[in-house]
Amino acid sequence: MKKILITTLYPFWFLFAKTWFGNVMMIPIALAPLPILIHLISPDLLMTTGEEAERIGISVGILSLLCSPFTGGLFMTIGDKLETNYEKWNYKTEMETKMV
Repeated sequence: MKKILITTLYPFWFLFAKTWFGNVMMIPIALAPLPILIHLISPDLLMTTGEEAERIGISVGILSLLCSPFTGGLFMTIGDKLETNYEKWNYKTEMETKMV
């Protein structure tokens, strides 16, 4: 069962961990968890308006930037564990590129 689940994740892992497009897409993914979590905990924050909403937005933005290295580290740890399994199972873990 573990191998089936990890094999299902393989294309997503390869896209996000081994391609430049995936690495660029990881920027918003690394910044998004904290605002999503705050929205789930306190959805009434979306109903605020005016100066208070501006301060909330700035605070969430600053907290997101401060927490993004930890989110990135979590994704790197997960990626390393997946790569270890994929190498053990002889899956492709590197892209072959040719310089023109």
